[in-house]
Amino acid sequence: MLAFRRKAGVAAPDASLFLARRPDRFWVTNIVAVKASPLTRSQYNAILEDFAERAVRPAADELGLPISISEEQVPITRWISEEAAIRLRRFSNSANKGTGSSHPLDFERWAAFLIQVHREKSDLTAETLQQWLVEEAQWPADTADSLALEFRFARDLLTAYDGER
Repeated sequence: MLAFRRKAGVAAPDASLFLARRPDRFWVTNIVAVKASPLTRSQYNAILEDFAERAVRPAADELGLPISISEEQVPITRWISEEAAIRLRRFSNSANKGTGSSHPLDFERWAAFLIQVHREKSDLTAETLQQWLVEEAQWPADTADSLALEFRFARDLLTAYDGER
């Protein structure tokens, strides 16, 4: 994993861009604002385009390598199964967006989503979930941040539990 820091520009604030590597390719796993506020879709895409033009394309051209940027909107099922997406939407559509998972019925739906994501060993990150909650499901940023922290904790706890068995 490589991390790059981008200073604020006209189109976007200071941000960190994370690049993962496999033997046959590199890909951007996430872009997050350095300050707490989440990036808008247009800011995220502006940072990605800027990185591609200023850093990636010159190196790729010199080496004769192709680059591609995926479509602007990627469904949540890029990271999780359809079953997990159904559970996430069930939680999101029913829960109080001011209190997150604190109500027992909301927690039951949230836990069903967390368990499903763990079972399938999804590569969904807390940052991607937070972004989806804000941009797609219209959750307030502070509640989405809290849910993302809960998500990270739950994934770590369940993974540790699996290691103990």
